[in-house]
Amino acid sequence: MINAAENLYTIGSDEVISVANAWHAVGVGSRHSSIIRGPSTVCYSESEFYLANPPLQGNLVWSVDAPFAVTVKPAGVFVKKTGTGNYTGTLYVTDGVNGPIIASKTLTPCPTPVISGSATVCYSGNKFTMTNAPSNFTWTVTGPFSFSSSSTVTSTTTASPTVYKVVGASGTTGTLSVVAGGTTAASISLTACLTDISGDAQICSGNKSYTLNNPPSGTINWTSSNTGILTVSSSGNPVTATRAGSATGSVTLTALSGSKVVATKTISVTTCVNPVISGPSQIYCGTSDVFTITTVSGATYQWFSGDLLELVWPSSTTSATYRAPNDLWWDEQDVIYCKVNGTSYTKKVTVKSCYSPVKPFPNPVSDILNIEIEADAIASLKTYRGFQSDPVFDIRLYDAMGNLLRQTSTKSATAQFNVNSLPDGVYYLHVYNGINDTPVVQQIVVQH
Repeated sequence: MINAAENLYTIGSDEVISVANAWHAVGVGSRHSSIIRGPSTVCYSESEFYLANPPLQGNLVWSVDAPFAVTVKPAGVFVKKTGTGNYTGTLYVTDGVNGPIIASKTLTPCPTPVISGSATVCYSGNKFTMTNAPSNFTWTVTGPFSFSSSSTVTSTTTASPTVYKVVGASGTTGTLSVVAGGTTAASISLTACLTDISGDAQICSGNKSYTLNNPPSGTINWTSSNTGILTVSSSGNPVTATRAGSATGSVTLTALSGSKVVATKTISVTTCVNPVISGPSQIYCGTSDVFTITTVSGATYQWFSGDLLELVWPSSTTSATYRAPNDLWWDEQDVIYCKVNGTSYTKKVTVKSCYSPVKPFPNPVSDILNIEIEADAIASLKTYRGFQSDPVFDIRLYDAMGNLLRQTSTKSATAQFNVNSLPDGVYYLHVYNGINDTPVVQQIVVQH
């Protein structure tokens, strides 16, 4: 009879349970097992479950694995998904707490919602969307954010809301969440875009321009905490701040949207000092030297390496150490840079060569003076200066009075001067490498 009932209906159906229990009542077979009835897939809204064919006696206790929660109410037993897990769980009915299992049922959670949208939020707002949305949900937001651009709104049931940075709100981070069935179904962290004032941190004379970055919409108003020292245009972006009078001090520049403070910047109003970089005019091959710049009250400093000179230490004080390369064949001009409150100041430095790139011979000479330029010296011009072809050398011979006597230009590594007609004496050979205004100079003795 049980098999006939299962064939007619389905295994575990209420009809099959009734047939099995009826036969058991007259002493045939055993009582049918208890079965949990309810949906196999559970979402954030509560789903009702019940125990079919409960035992005739015992203390029924319901429990469930994560990510689910079970609540026993007078109206019945209800289960819902909690949290963001996407793994299966099991619903149990036991005889007492930790007692034997009477029945169980495997539950599958509905897919967890996924929030999409840029997590960096500015005043202009970012739109957010959601996939795997539950049937009933609410968006919530915390931190300096709102679902309205004009007021603070922290919850909405809009399908795809726009989140705005709140003008005047404190803090830089918050959380956007989807709440369903009283539980947080999904969330992402939000970061407020940086809204700051760019411009020099120091004014000593005249005026400077200041810009509010990532501003809210509408008119930006400005104020100065001390108009006797520094005045500022009342509105606009950017604006101009102007030194007033001769007094010095610290002034706070404030940008406002309406009456709400958006950003502030502290400006040092000082007596004008023209920073000057001090240090040697020459650095010799492979050596280091220290350079300093005029101290300016409240200023920031940033030093930079040159084309050849390497910044060794440090880079943010009034002094810095530079090191010259140890494989330089030619004297080179380089420039040291230091920014003071964003303004660049420079100093030209001659980097002296490590080797002599030019070999004149014989010396003393009576007839033909041979001039040879080292191959490594030519190659170094390509290394340091990026020559794509051989450089052109300008070679000259001067007497002691500075009169030009001989001159030639060549791409070759060698050249010659006939000095047979020159009187005995001391002469000066100048070799220009096509880059520097300063030549390599060698003393030549003519002796017949």
